[in-house]
Amino acid sequence: MAGLGAVGREVARRLAAGIPGLRLKAVAVREPGKSRNTLASLGEIEILSAEALAERCDVIVEGLPPKEFRTVAVPAVERGRIF
Repeated sequence: MAGLGAVGREVARRLAAGIPGLRLKAVAVREPGKSRNTLASLGEIEILSAEALAERCDVIVEGLPPKEFRTVAVPAVERGRIF
């Protein structure tokens, strides 16, 4: 998951609750300290950089502001991830 704003938090909650075939493994966020409370309620979720997210995850769900889209899109597409 890239981003934990209003939309990203809801998507992350639903992924953590269980969607067949998917598992919330990690998130990339701009300010990790602000996201710790949200993440604590979702289980053990790693906080990674956008590049590390693209390296470790097969599917990346994007929930970023438009100005930050490329920070996750470029590494994900370059590595052939589902984005």
